[in-house]
Amino acid sequence: MQCAIGNAAVQPLGRPLGVPRSRAAAAAAAAVRARSWPRLTALRAAPGDGPEPSAPSTAGSLQSLAERLRATATPGEVQSDLNYYGLANLEDARRSGDEAQDDLLWRTPVSELAARRRGLGLVAADLSTEQERKLRRAVFGFDRWAAHRSTSRYLRHLKGIVSSRTMRALLPPLAFFGAVAVAAGWYTLELAPQYGLPKVVLNDSSLEITSFALSLLLVFRTDSSYARWEQALNAWQSVRAESKNLARQACYFVEEPIRRAMLMRWTVAFPHALLSHVRCDAPLRAQLAGVLAPHEVEAVEAVGAASAPEFVLQVMSELVEQCRLGDSHRAEQLYFSIKALGGAVGTCDKLLRYPIPLAYSRHTSRFMCVWLSALPFALFSSGLGWGAVPVTLVTAYLLLAVDEIGVQIEEPFSILPLEDILFDIQSETAALGERQGAVAEILRAGGIECTPRTPFDDAACAACGALVSPAGSLDDGDDAGGGGAGAGAGEALPGLPLRPRAPGGRRVVRTSR
Repeated sequence: MQCAIGNAAVQPLGRPLGVPRSRAAAAAAAAVRARSWPRLTALRAAPGDGPEPSAPSTAGSLQSLAERLRATATPGEVQSDLNYYGLANLEDARRSGDEAQDDLLWRTPVSELAARRRGLGLVAADLSTEQERKLRRAVFGFDRWAAHRSTSRYLRHLKGIVSSRTMRALLPPLAFFGAVAVAAGWYTLELAPQYGLPKVVLNDSSLEITSFALSLLLVFRTDSSYARWEQALNAWQSVRAESKNLARQACYFVEEPIRRAMLMRWTVAFPHALLSHVRCDAPLRAQLAGVLAPHEVEAVEAVGAASAPEFVLQVMSELVEQCRLGDSHRAEQLYFSIKALGGAVGTCDKLLRYPIPLAYSRHTSRFMCVWLSALPFALFSSGLGWGAVPVTLVTAYLLLAVDEIGVQIEEPFSILPLEDILFDIQSETAALGERQGAVAEILRAGGIECTPRTPFDDAACAACGALVSPAGSLDDGDDAGGGGAGAGAGEALPGLPLRPRAPGGRRVVRTSR
């Protein structure tokens, strides 16, 4: 998956984490976003500059790109572009430390972390943790719930403490605090008595007073992170429910087989596009390849993974409008489901782009580091001896693990089992057609004449024309979304004639079908 700045090639671009959705697009979206892309494309091809790296590796390279933008645009355009690419807060060369590193890491895909870990201050354990996040996507059945409730879980969990992912992720900080404890013991028990050096005496009460504040910080951290995880799960549960509702309503509300099959196909495509939007390791083409037609996949891919969910919703809205539903209440029901899907996209964007305030996270880490570094001095002062070292390590593990769990679930999309939701939506939508025969038999047995519906009719799908024209642009005509990309006002596409539009994009109202 490419995560490059200014890449104008038609390929599965994706986008770095946290990049605003409005401009993470490929060449076909240049007609809509024509102000910035031509300049950036020219910058990439400027002689003597060499190939542009897939992502800036240092704050200095970001500053260089910011200066080049200034030389090719007006002040207003420069500020807009800098804000989009995340350079506005990094162009100051005096800024350094964890703030700049956090901003760089936020825009880096997992596949590029290994090559950039030194510049980002990462260690090998961080790379392993990022790669293993996919292993945390738990889906429970009845057997796993039984094992989860078993009282043997205590021994089972205790036996796995050494090999746990949390323990492996915390090895570097645990090694640091263990070294601090050994150094404190060596100084207190060996150097100070032998050379007459002043002893470091730390009263236990000082740690007891501050431990309450540390507890509050950790509780707030984990509660806030879990709230974000729950919001993400609720958003995807809404996607699951509304996608099923939309497919079922389309199966019964839309009479024309061609439009019915196309609407249901794009309904299934929406969660795949949203998955590619919230994960950097889910290429858009791979997600849509088995759902949409090849030219439809290319059209969505040209918009880019960052804008793919909105584009799919736009296609679905146009399809509902083109279904010519005689009952306005039916159209309202379909639009209500599409609106709910759009709300889920907004929730996912909020959780993906806006973390818990960074100042709070940094202060919690600093507070805990100072507290754990002071702990061995207090333990040695109390006469515990070298037993203070294992006590410090155990205490550090317990506190750091709470903070680590909060950090891991703060960005929930890479650990939620979203593939299970996609499989459920796709299988349930396909089952609508398989169950139609049984439904018709039940009604006929009750004396009601019923003809089974076929949501995904092969002949209908074969005759279905492209709502999204592979050769069209995104802004043909005044009504860009009217017939999908490449369809102007009132233009008919093969196999799927559009309803006439009045000049200015207004619908021509018909009193009969």
